[in-house]
Amino acid sequence: MKIHLTIFLFIITLGSISAQTLVPTTQKEQVQDDNDIYTLVDTPAKYPGGSTAFNQAFIDNFEPPKIDSSVRKLVFTIQFVVEKNGHVSQISVLKDFGYDIEQNVRAAFEKLDTWTPALINEKPVRYKMIFPFTVNPPIKEEAN
Repeated sequence: MKIHLTIFLFIITLGSISAQTLVPTTQKEQVQDDNDIYTLVDTPAKYPGGSTAFNQAFIDNFEPPKIDSSVRKLVFTIQFVVEKNGHVSQISVLKDFGYDIEQNVRAAFEKLDTWTPALINEKPVRYKMIFPFTVNPPIKEEAN
């Protein structure tokens, strides 16, 4: 019985020691360099009207590439940086599953409004954002 109790206490102690070494992901970053790009901030960058407005504005301005008519959905992930002045830079497509749509994504971003920049300690900072998108391309009618 003592052996079982000792093993049980050892496992609990080991678990509590390893649990104490975890760093909380909500801990805010401190501004180190004026040109650093952050992913964890006090106040994230915001598109006018919020993320729903951004999604709608992007889709309204995104021109799908010519693709095979059997493709019913374009699934891709975009990454970009919201600069301290609210403009967007470093636009890239992380996953486009072979659709080669980066030029189309950049063209859509050129038509979007300026963002409210992210803040750390009430100072604007550069902020990296990642958005997944699913777009239903228009179905092309076949000529008879």
